[in-house]
Amino acid sequence: MLYDLTRHYHNPLKIVNAIFVDNDVTLKKTFAQVFMDYYRGTSMNVDFASPDAVAAVNKWASDNTNGLITNIIKMFDPDTRAAIANAIYFSDRWAWEFSPEKTKKDTFNSPAGETEAYYMLHEDGIQFYYEDDTVQALPLDFETGGGMYIILPKNGDATELLSSMTSGYFNTIQGGLDLAKGKLLLPRFSIKSDVMELADTLTALGIPLTNADAIDGLIEEASLFVSNVLHKAVIEVDEKGTTAAAVTVTELSPGSASPQPQPSKTFEMICDKPFVFLLYGDTVDNGSQILFTGVVNRP
Repeated sequence: MLYDLTRHYHNPLKIVNAIFVDNDVTLKKTFAQVFMDYYRGTSMNVDFASPDAVAAVNKWASDNTNGLITNIIKMFDPDTRAAIANAIYFSDRWAWEFSPEKTKKDTFNSPAGETEAYYMLHEDGIQFYYEDDTVQALPLDFETGGGMYIILPKNGDATELLSSMTSGYFNTIQGGLDLAKGKLLLPRFSIKSDVMELADTLTALGIPLTNADAIDGLIEEASLFVSNVLHKAVIEVDEKGTTAAAVTVTELSPGSASPQPQPSKTFEMICDKPFVFLLYGDTVDNGSQILFTGVVNRP
């Protein structure tokens, strides 16, 4: 799937992996080979008791996200023996761009009250569009494939909509698209998350991070446990396209863990209140793969 998502030479998506290993331990050859062959992963030696390890991981994150993700690590626990890092960077233009001359400032109804936003307008041509009793939704396509779904709840909470989103409902939206002609008002937005700890989230997703879940196949000297998982993400959406990046760092220690027919309908979709976005890439064998999700509460 990794090769499928990034197969094009001019692909706007980059996914890279690295493992930072303490100078006192030895990475197992079998793991290093799998990591390189299947995940395009590289390995580097660092001293986790030194600030140089923090600098090395933060530089790697910045280098692989074009400077969008910096300072994800403040310090490492001296007991850390390895850290696996993943970075994803995406930048592409819309298949049809919004005209900057049509962008206008207006009110956005955020949960904290009214605020101002700059709304991009698209009302020319035919657009794939979905609507049911709960949401309005449409995909904005990128030049090189894939796109971003904008999903606007008719009533209710956008955060709740995203948290309750299932693959089945997303497939319903994708399969229920009709060609339509209408008006889309979408605010420009830019979101940068704080550094988030993901251990509880990953546990809830079914990834075991308990004291009994030792990782034996990583280094020669000892079994390791996941001690911390940190994540930071950025996304910027404007008239020309989308740029997004995210870095995840998993710390491992020897201790415990924690053809175009006529449109069949018309529509008006005004995103002047919280909405959901799902950025996805296309694969040959595995359909659409979601790369980023989020809720715009305040552009």
